[in-house]
Amino acid sequence: MDVHTDLVFNYLMDLKKKDIDPLERARVLHEYCEEKHLSQRDLAKLLQMPKSTIDDWFMWNRLDEDDIKEMRKDGLNDTDIYRQLRNGKKTAKKDLVIKTDLDCALEDTKKILSKFVTKVSLNTSKYTLQNLREIKDMLNRIEMHIMKDRR
Repeated sequence: MDVHTDLVFNYLMDLKKKDIDPLERARVLHEYCEEKHLSQRDLAKLLQMPKSTIDDWFMWNRLDEDDIKEMRKDGLNDTDIYRQLRNGKKTAKKDLVIKTDLDCALEDTKKILSKFVTKVSLNTSKYTLQNLREIKDMLNRIEMHIMKDRR
């Protein structure tokens, strides 16, 4: 390992400490996984931790920093916020809704695909249009299920 890798690994290990802000931990780990193309399972192996713990940490990414500040201001502590995230419930404020896994996945997908929208000339393969059609079809089916559930 080089010095940079050692420093990053030590920092990741420090994130296991209880006194680390859970939102900061979630953001750092999420960015690290994106940068290194790691799954949560890979991260759990790297940190020698149960995947369920990593899943719990990543749940904090469902909330924005402002939402968490507001919840804390309303008297909720990190344990209360965690329980609400774990149970998938709305927060104490009626207009504040916790993001779902689908919301997070869609936001990540938007972020990844946005860099291709502005390119005039794209380097594509014979599978590009097929993949785009399949993604559109999946999104249409997801939207249809959501609309059906809301009726």
